[in-house]
Amino acid sequence: MALNGTLSDLGVVDLIQFPSAGRKTGELIITGPDDEARLYYSKGNLVHLVLGSHKGMDALVEIVSWEEGEFEFRLGVHSDERSLKTDLHRALMQALKTRDERAEANRQRAAGKQPAQNNGRLQGKLKAFVDATAYVQAVYVLSQAGELLAEVSSSKRPSAKIKSLPQALSQLIESVDRPNFKRVLVEDELGTIVAVHLKNGEISILHTGKDTSLGAASMSANRLAAVLEGR
Repeated sequence: MALNGTLSDLGVVDLIQFPSAGRKTGELIITGPDDEARLYYSKGNLVHLVLGSHKGMDALVEIVSWEEGEFEFRLGVHSDERSLKTDLHRALMQALKTRDERAEANRQRAAGKQPAQNNGRLQGKLKAFVDATAYVQAVYVLSQAGELLAEVSSSKRPSAKIKSLPQALSQLIESVDRPNFKRVLVEDELGTIVAVHLKNGEISILHTGKDTSLGAASMSANRLAAVLEGR
């Protein structure tokens, strides 16, 4: 038995949650203006999504923006693929936040405003912090979606490892599926890295040298977070 309708009858977010309420297993096909999305559920759990070349969260971020289209739910259709490991509610919240971030960035570009990554005020605060803390090698601010908003290094020519740090740490956080983490701390022979989840959803990252104590790195990360949250 198939269930059919349009997104004017049922909003896309409510539609995505519909199979979960009845713990249904099946395939939800949503045909949008330019593409077709397929979502697979197992006993109400959304386990796999595909939209063109996008899968999992990448596909969900695109789908939650749709306002027009038609849908069909095919009961009992299975998929062996698993591209979404986050529970449905959390995945939707994350997708909606990412959608809103992208919409805001588009509005800023349309209005001719300076993009977030070139925010001089934020860059200035990071530079002042690094200049005042001798053992800090670099600091970064990432958006909720893991995009680099600002960075300052104590070196005029930072190493390749330091430059690749934000992306690597963002991927680590995403891979362990802990979007509401408080802090992540990594310590090795090269130094200490502390990532702190700020109140506005952004992530601050502080990288200290190898001779810096764990306590000093942790306290500096707290100070950096306080500076950023007070901006």
